[in-house]
Amino acid sequence: GVDSVALILLLDALQKFDLKIAHVNHNLRHESDQEELFVKKIAKDLNIPFFVVNLNPETISRNMSVEQWSRSERYKFFDQTLNKISGNWVTTAHHANDQIETTLMNISRRTGMLGLRGIAKKRNKILRPFLENAKSEILDFANRIGFTYQTDKSNDDVRIPRNFIRHKIIS
Repeated sequence: GVDSVALILLLDALQKFDLKIAHVNHNLRHESDQEELFVKKIAKDLNIPFFVVNLNPETISRNMSVEQWSRSERYKFFDQTLNKISGNWVTTAHHANDQIETTLMNISRRTGMLGLRGIAKKRNKILRPFLENAKSEILDFANRIGFTYQTDKSNDDVRIPRNFIRHKIIS
């Protein structure tokens, strides 16, 4: 998405990091393979090593939501890749809007005080440098720079609780 592309472009522009791109193809939508090729092209254009995993949605257990499975598999792949390359950090492009959504989701699940903490800026080897930036700031950056990105159409499905919060409560 726009957030991830903005993050990799900014980190690359700093020229201070030995970057690698890790992409998870969840194989949940028809566009998944096209999105994988898009990310692979960015990596090639920027001369950044590219790591990918293709997941099998048939492995989702009955007692786990698609969102839980996706998150669990994504972070498992990030950990495996970090170990494989002897890396120090994984950065994700979570932003302030994600923080609000997560906090509201946690409140709706009645997680109590711990749920009000939301997404940690740093947790173990995960860094989230955009947590203080609104999605609108990232979109403004994209418009100023003019880079292309993919949009996950499933993020518009308000039947998914997070998307309902995003489109019906926050916006």
